[in-house]
Amino acid sequence: MEVEERAESSIRLKNELFEVREAAALAGRFLSQQPSYHTLLDSLSDATPDSVYFTRIGLANEQVTVSGMAENAAEYQTLLSGYAEFDAVVASSAFTRDTRVGLERFTLTFAVTSSGPGDTTE
Repeated sequence: MEVEERAESSIRLKNELFEVREAAALAGRFLSQQPSYHTLLDSLSDATPDSVYFTRIGLANEQVTVSGMAENAAEYQTLLSGYAEFDAVVASSAFTRDTRVGLERFTLTFAVTSSGPGDTTE
């Protein structure tokens, strides 16, 4: 009887371990398919002069939206367009000057190219 109870306990623990390993493998596969945010943020930081200030950064699928303020928002849009990592940089609304701070408010949306930041395929 004691041997059977130990065997059942061992089998139950073995099954639980198998389930945990399956869940860990599933989580690993899911995470490996997600974009590399730190790479995207590094590239965006490299492409952004100190005179540009972000109030919001959003990432959905391969689409990035940044909002903030700049001395010249159109110039910043042109600057981002020059980077191979960012494609189809568009202003989703008109640039407006905030007279309190003397900067232009902007919202830009762009795609992250497949060879750009966040690419997890190698």
